[in-house]
Amino acid sequence: SCEFAITVQPTFGGVGLATTLLTALIDAARARGLKTMEGFVLKVNAPMLRLAQRLGFSVTPDPDDGAIRICRLDLASV
Repeated sequence: SCEFAITVQPTFGGVGLATTLLTALIDAARARGLKTMEGFVLKVNAPMLRLAQRLGFSVTPDPDDGAIRICRLDLASV
């Protein structure tokens, strides 16, 4: 398994940079034979949560912190 983290400066938001980066990370993880990928996203970061869902991640509340959402992807399913 692996964890992802992406930060995009707001001035570059909305141009597809996070999509390109996260897709590349997914491809690299799959090529290395990893089975799952997860990331911890702030609940208020709606664009990142939408992107994760669009790419097939499940999004669930962090049981220890209501301000965080856990985005988890089964790499065999993509």
